[in-house]
Amino acid sequence: MYNRDKSIKNELESIRGNFRDIAVLHAESENILANARKEAGQIKEEAQESARKLAETQVEVKRAEIERQKADYLASLKSETDGLRESLRAQMPAFQASLRSKLKQL
Repeated sequence: MYNRDKSIKNELESIRGNFRDIAVLHAESENILANARKEAGQIKEEAQESARKLAETQVEVKRAEIERQKADYLASLKSETDGLRESLRAQMPAFQASLRSKLKQL
C-alpha cells in the first residue's frame, strides 16, 4: 500500500511539474506571438510609409512635368499671339486702303 501511495504521489508531482512546464511554455508562446504581432505592425508601418513616400515622389515628378508642359504651352501660345498681332499690324495698311476705297465708292 505504501508503494502505491508513493507511486501516486510521484505521479501527481510529475503532473504538477508538467502543468508548470506547460504554463511556462504557454507564457513563452504568448510572448513570442505578442512580439511577432508587434514586429509585423512595425513592418507594415514601414511599408506604408515607404509606399507613401514613393507615391509623393511620383506625384511631384508628374506635377513638375505638367508644370513644364504648361509653361511650354503658354510660351508657344504667347509666341503665336504675338505673331498674329504682327501679322494683323502688317496687314493694317492694306485694310485701311481697302476701307478707304470702299468708303469712296459710297
